[in-house]
Amino acid sequence: GVLDSDDLTTGRAMAIQGYANNLYLSNNKFERTGLPNDNAGEQIMLENLTHKYFGEIVSSTETDLVMPDSFTTQVARGDVITIVSGTGKSQYRSVTRMKGKTITLDSPWDVLPDETSRVLITRCFNNIVIHNNTMDGYTNYSEDPGATCGVQAYGGINNMFITGNH
Repeated sequence: GVLDSDDLTTGRAMAIQGYANNLYLSNNKFERTGLPNDNAGEQIMLENLTHKYFGEIVSSTETDLVMPDSFTTQVARGDVITIVSGTGKSQYRSVTRMKGKTITLDSPWDVLPDETSRVLITRCFNNIVIHNNTMDGYTNYSEDPGATCGVQAYGGINNMFITGNH
């Protein structure tokens, strides 16, 4: 249908908010999704702006992290822990369980984090592929680029590939 000029948020083709694991978006065709106005022209949008914890750990084993006494965050199966600085930086693993201050992971670390490591715990987008989609935006994208993007991804994202789209 036709969107009104003041209808600023109804034009997204795919708006995925919150989190997703193992998501594969391929071979879709989007034609002039949304209006070239604020917050309406994203053709594929992945949005997650929250995190559960950012901070230190006490120690680790190959598949466990021990959190500090001050740690009060509720961590759930499927949450993702990413080492964002210090020893082991850029590794991430999924949570399988939490008991007390110990978090158990789905697979061993390649490099064990230590007291210098800082971690981010989030329920995020993890293992995402956006491949071979056709996105036909508005001709005025150069004048209003923030509202006519093909893929807009912000917030917590791990291991994402955007490839072969046109």
